[in-house]
Amino acid sequence: MNRPLPLACGVAAIVFGLVLQGSFAAPPSGTGIVFRDRKDNMVVRNLDSWRATRVNDQTISFVGAGKPLSGAWRDQGLAVTALSLEGQATRQGDGAFQLVTATFTGGVRANVTGTGPKPIIAELTCTSVKWRAAEASSTAQLTGNVRVVQREADGQVMTLAGPSAILTLPALGQNSAFPIRRAEIAGPVTVTLLRPGTKDGKPNLVSLKATAGRLVFDDANKRLELSGGVRLEGEDAMVAGETLAERAVVTLTSERKVQEIELFGSPGTSTFREVRPR
Repeated sequence: MNRPLPLACGVAAIVFGLVLQGSFAAPPSGTGIVFRDRKDNMVVRNLDSWRATRVNDQTISFVGAGKPLSGAWRDQGLAVTALSLEGQATRQGDGAFQLVTATFTGGVRANVTGTGPKPIIAELTCTSVKWRAAEASSTAQLTGNVRVVQREADGQVMTLAGPSAILTLPALGQNSAFPIRRAEIAGPVTVTLLRPGTKDGKPNLVSLKATAGRLVFDDANKRLELSGGVRLEGEDAMVAGETLAERAVVTLTSERKVQEIELFGSPGTSTFREVRPR
């Protein structure tokens, strides 16, 4: 069963509020306008203005602005703040709305949370993001000081940063333990992996940092591929200092810990592999 997709539901309630039993609050002066759907699944706050246009009986286009506006979509595990949003949404049979397209601009911060007993959170920051929803997956095009941070329940953190990025995510509203399926980031890019460890018998975060001209992260194959003036450094035993190469492939375990690093350059290649005790 398709679940409602986020981002546009509340603005849709503005247009069809009486029909959908949605509502908007007229809050005290200075607090902004609050819109919510009839199930409180989607709530958008601090809106200064909006405009919604009927495309057909089931679809609207919308524009909204705030300083910043903030939106929370409970069932979809999505929360966003930005200065403006615009897009299209379609109404489903139960009165909920699905996102077709949406663009957020101006100091964008978005959290996408996975499902399950130990949810993983992906934090996205950028100047603007264009979201396009589909049945199988959704895509997000981020531009301007892009930063993607994934935090896992065990304390491990992966950070990807660069000028622009294209992310492939599960279909908005679809259950998924890991929010980011694939990431392509144009350079210069920086990757940082932090994992819990020990130093001198005390808890310590072990770091691995990489810079390159381009990055592709593929969660299905548990691979990070970096190309163009690759530089690896950090405290992780897989690097143990500084390494330079033209291309590097980092293979991760199912827990997304570094298992193998393969380096490519001239005249040959090098491979660093974790050897686990038998």
